Amino acid sequence: MTGRRWTVDDLSIVNPIDHIRRNPRMYLGTDSADGALLAERLAADLIFLNALPVSIDRGAGWWIVAAGEDWLAGETDISRAFAISRPFPERDANDMHAEILLTAFAAAVATCTSSGWKWILAPEPAPDFPAITPSSAGRIVAFRLRE
Repeated sequence: MTGRRWTVDDLSIVNPIDHIRRNPRMYLGTDSADGALLAERLAADLIFLNALPVSIDRGAGWWIVAAGEDWLAGETDISRAFAISRPFPERDANDMHAEILLTAFAAAVATCTSSGWKWILAPEPAPDFPAITPSSAGRIVAFRLRE
């Protein structure tokens, strides 16, 4: 039995965010994303990483997930942590961190530590953005879904 011979022409580059958007069931277990599900998924990651305490809040259309520890402290490029599929083998061999899910399904995403806010997905702060001050050691992620 002879197998097919693969060549470089058989390869294609897949944009992970586009793939996640086209296949929400594969990544979320449902056909559509909602804020509660995305916040819950991120909070579950943070609990697993022991970035406690973890809280979820909602106001003016924004979902806010706050952690007592900065789980991204070792990242040199915070934007990249939200843009690529990062494996999460500590939890499961085929799992990934949830930050990319926010980038795939939200209209705006921002994160902050005591050093200030960084916008991941949106050119500038929205007028309805909640006034939040992070704790000295933690990290906050705020996101708003597409309307």
